[in-house]
Amino acid sequence: QLILSKEISNNTGVYWAYCPTNLHYNKLNNKMYVYGSFSIATKIDNVNFSTGNPNNGVIQSIISEFDISTLNLTRHLQFYNNSNLQIPQEYNNNTHTLNNAYFAETNDYLYGFGSFSKNMTLGNTNLTSSSTLSSSGYTYNHEDLVLFKINLNNFQPEVLFKSNTTMQPNQYGSLNAADEIFIHNDEVYVSANFTAKPIVMNGTTINNNSGNGDTDVLFYKYNANSLNSVSSNSPVCIN
Repeated sequence: QLILSKEISNNTGVYWAYCPTNLHYNKLNNKMYVYGSFSIATKIDNVNFSTGNPNNGVIQSIISEFDISTLNLTRHLQFYNNSNLQIPQEYNNNTHTLNNAYFAETNDYLYGFGSFSKNMTLGNTNLTSSSTLSSSGYTYNHEDLVLFKINLNNFQPEVLFKSNTTMQPNQYGSLNAADEIFIHNDEVYVSANFTAKPIVMNGTTINNNSGNGDTDVLFYKYNANSLNSVSSNSPVCIN
């Protein structure tokens, strides 16, 4: 039985539609949060968004907060995060891994775990991803993971840390993709796929143990209050 239905975005006539890729329900404040990306311009509920650039290729993301009862947009956070991962409707991108962000909450904060390549602007923080200079002089930008939190009192973001890639033998940009995150007893657990060799998470080095020099998975845990690393692991896989 359909209880409530509402169109939250209409991109008629827009070249690149707004594409939501994740939905998260916060049981502590009874709000729904949606992560999605767009290019050029879009509209969500009754709010117009623009990248400020009429040319294609400029990607921005939006974290939207909705009232769960009415599906009205209550607050939003728009930010720039270029990505080498697949953007829905993007042509000539065959990574098959979506640019995405995952969420978990405490009473006062919404934690987000995502990724970016080259540059990212979140609140007052400008981030630059890791890069590798090839023998031919070309710079390959890695897809770095980033953990941030949003203050639910004022919806202002704070970057906690980003990952780093210290070495990439094949000289191509590594594709590191965020996955699920959850919080238990002030400890934050994150998971990700990564091709970096190795990847550094908040000062902790995690080796790529894929066995075939390709994609590995990681689990990382740290204390939400001190941001100190608690433990990390990359399973050893035999190819």
